[in-house]
Amino acid sequence: MGQLPAGLQDRLGRIAAPAPVTAQAHWNNPHRFMAWALADQFKALVQRVDQIDQRLAVLAAPPPNAPWAKSGPGAGAALEPRLRVVLGTQPENCASAPTLAIGSGVAPRRIQRGQPA
Repeated sequence: MGQLPAGLQDRLGRIAAPAPVTAQAHWNNPHRFMAWALADQFKALVQRVDQIDQRLAVLAAPPPNAPWAKSGPGAGAALEPRLRVVLGTQPENCASAPTLAIGSGVAPRRIQRGQPA
């Protein structure tokens, strides 16, 4: 590419250089302070949203008893969450069906000779 003509270089130089609208500073940057303040607030907001996203990811992770709750007979949209609550977050406490029934308080009570067993 060759050299640009001198007149064109001069014109491009004037276009490229920013020119203030006026010599009075309050007219040139009237909202600069507000823009900086808002930018700082947005930075804090973005950090808080990131923290919330991290916490939601932990809460949305499937619990350890999810496969058990889904495998139950008739476990649908209404029963599955209830089964998760009954099973709890510690599957080792539910080693058998009787243990689960006793721990959740749904085991039948036997009464022999008028005395609770």
